[in-house]
Amino acid sequence: LLFDEMRPRVDILSVEAPGEVALGQTAEIWVTVRVRRGDGQRLTLSARSTSAAPTSQHLQVDGADGVRTLRLRVAPLTEGISFVALEAAVAGEAQAQDGRLVTLAARTRVARRLVLAAAPGWEARAAAAGLQTPGADVQLLAQLGTQAVVARGLAPHPPLALLRTPEGLAGVDMLALVGFGPGSLDAAAASALRHYVESGGALLVLDAPGAATALGVELAQAATAAPRQPLSGQLGEEAVAFRGYAPVPTLRAPALSVVLGRLGPAGEAAHLPWVVGRAVGQGRVAVVTAPDFWRLSAPAAAGTVYAALLGHLVGWLEAPRASRSGVFLSDDWAALRVQDGAGAHFVPLPATGPVDGLAVDAVDFPRFLRWPRARLRAAAAAAHHPFLEMDGAQALASAWRRLPPPPRWPSTVHLRGSDGAFGLLAGLLALEALARRLYGRGGRSGSRDTTAASSGETGGTTSGDGRSQRDSATAAARAAASRDTPSSAA
Repeated sequence: LLFDEMRPRVDILSVEAPGEVALGQTAEIWVTVRVRRGDGQRLTLSARSTSAAPTSQHLQVDGADGVRTLRLRVAPLTEGISFVALEAAVAGEAQAQDGRLVTLAARTRVARRLVLAAAPGWEARAAAAGLQTPGADVQLLAQLGTQAVVARGLAPHPPLALLRTPEGLAGVDMLALVGFGPGSLDAAAASALRHYVESGGALLVLDAPGAATALGVELAQAATAAPRQPLSGQLGEEAVAFRGYAPVPTLRAPALSVVLGRLGPAGEAAHLPWVVGRAVGQGRVAVVTAPDFWRLSAPAAAGTVYAALLGHLVGWLEAPRASRSGVFLSDDWAALRVQDGAGAHFVPLPATGPVDGLAVDAVDFPRFLRWPRARLRAAAAAAHHPFLEMDGAQALASAWRRLPPPPRWPSTVHLRGSDGAFGLLAGLLALEALARRLYGRGGRSGSRDTTAASSGETGGTTSGDGRSQRDSATAAARAAASRDTPSSAA
């Protein structure tokens, strides 16, 4: 495809979507979009599902060439495998359109989430309430003094003792740690925590510098003695404003960490990292660097900001686990790839029955996804052809020039025209003749006798050394042969 270099262009660079969610939970789909030559235009990103309500986001494009990651939340209404059409477009621009098609499996199951708190408080209470969503079972353990434990949903165990137990976190989809200060986790607890995340677990750290240090994010204990102040910031695409405590200024995180949110005093432009995330092995960890995350929606205010932002963090944390298994659509839209712990297998579309125990929505892909680019891309994948999208003929010519040149050697090598090859072949033939002379004498006489006897019995000839032919020939033939022998030898 060749695009007009003077008009806006939209490209969906990547899509991160969970392969499977529990029925009742909301799937968060991350879409990275690039917009070129669209300064001042309005970009619309929409998601239409075969089993969920449509949703969309709008973005005012700022700059001649920019890349943004937008998040769409899709909540399947029925159990099964549905399809989601993701479409990005600038209104009124024919070539500023792109689309992707993904699958989303919803299954009736319960996600287990565990909150471990160093002490009861508003933070632990808000985390347990915010994580309690449809399709999730939240359990809580909070240390009360030195001996007592507040438990909800499971037998009372000291939180750190449960953390040290090898099977204590087995089956936990997400873990939230609240209030563990510097040095509160010993070596055994820190090792168990790292093993949980590296094995694919999702960890949320709230006002717990000790737990953050165990995962490689070092921050100081925040001081809450100072009065609260008006704050403003952003978490993902959501802007926030509330009264609370600013993030700690001293923060050391590994090189590949990402800043998911920033926060600072209202009116200031330079905000500090508020939520820092990183991948550890197969799992993820998100560290909130400011205390009292619950003040986003104080209990008396009955707001929903806290629940919404916590849902964004949960979606980011659980994305790797949800993407390792599930049902995915092939690039050519011809099959479903079922991924599980044992590997992957493909089921052709349209499916004639349940796939991985789930019914598959029937859909006409060319009609469901409106923009033609996605259909052309799938057709190229089905034909195993490359699909190029270039800004004008000059970009195509430049790409063509970057192709590697054809090989310079001829496809056919003439051995007779090559002295080296001919000499090698002659040497091999000489070695073969020498081997026949040296190793071929041992069994020659026995084979001759057997061959001659066989010839005498049948009255025919053989392909031996010639003796059987002479024995069975007529006298005239023998005389002729004896006359020819001296001349042949000469």
